[in-house]
Amino acid sequence: MSSAHRVIILLAAPVALTACMAEVAGRHALDGGQEQAALVAEPSAAGYAELQRLVTEGMHGAPVVLAQDVFTKESVLVIESGPGRPPLPQPRLDGRKTQAPVKFQLVMDGEGCWLVRSADGQRWLLQQPCKPAVEVVE
Repeated sequence: MSSAHRVIILLAAPVALTACMAEVAGRHALDGGQEQAALVAEPSAAGYAELQRLVTEGMHGAPVVLAQDVFTKESVLVIESGPGRPPLPQPRLDGRKTQAPVKFQLVMDGEGCWLVRSADGQRWLLQQPCKPAVEVVE
């Protein structure tokens, strides 16, 4: 093996190892209390109402509007604040959103399906069934 091939292998090995570790970290086994990304298994009106209630609670009571297919295709939900309404007649001049988006993730473990607020790890147990999310690696 030439020295050029050895250099390429030595440089590529850490990249390949890191990629493999990331893949394993993204696919936790369900045993031992480890979590993995999840999706709603059986979408229903009652399940949607439960998610609406829990996300509103997770947003400290702020009203939110969720899509009917929330958590059926992706395990992550990011909520950005809408434009504020200034008191009349003063117009809002800055045009910027001052609050960071709030990220929620649906996960499952050996105990059930959980809605997790990423910023602080607060979690709510769902009453509806979930299934493992299949991540598409590109």
